[in-house]
Amino acid sequence: MMKEHKILVVDDELFVRELLEEYFSKLDFEVHVASAGPAALKLVAENQYKVALIDLKMADMDGIEVLQSIREMDENLIVILMTGYPTVESSVEAMRAGAYDYVIKPFRLNELKDIISRAIKEHQMRCEISDIKARVEALERRFDNVETNDRSSAKHEISKKVAVRASSSGYVKSTGSDLNMENQIERWGKLLKDGLITQQEFESNKKRILSAV
Repeated sequence: MMKEHKILVVDDELFVRELLEEYFSKLDFEVHVASAGPAALKLVAENQYKVALIDLKMADMDGIEVLQSIREMDENLIVILMTGYPTVESSVEAMRAGAYDYVIKPFRLNELKDIISRAIKEHQMRCEISDIKARVEALERRFDNVETNDRSSAKHEISKKVAVRASSSGYVKSTGSDLNMENQIERWGKLLKDGLITQQEFESNKKRILSAV
């Protein structure tokens, strides 16, 4: 049976690769490992990972370089950088480069598991947003043959619907004022009514909202 979550571990230390591969494999993840940046990029090109754990300090390519290359290949892939030599400068550089998180070795495996779980949810939201953008682009191409005034009005309406969808999906991060369960379900229902999502997508997200309560 194919495992649901596929992650990549990149570290030049054999012990770290074996430790993380064994631990996350027992948690029913599909784990691939690489000892260097070029090998990691080859795996990214050949697979669809949700999360990549990458060592910051490696001989041929450091973690920042690998992260930057990955973002050009798959902008939705979540990258977490690992280091045994933390500094304020390196943590800031990691965040600016687009790292989702920055963990310090030796790490506690239970804490790392929680970070991975949150990263997978982030990956799902990024994919939802990418899907929305693709739908909007397809609709805009269709509107190219419409009269200028009609097209302008339609695109304005689409922009409002996309804003609603992005907000209801949870991609817009909150600071303690999260939508309550009823409002989230109501917004998904509006998206269904407007034809921006399918019935299956509505039921799936409704189930996810209810299970999170």
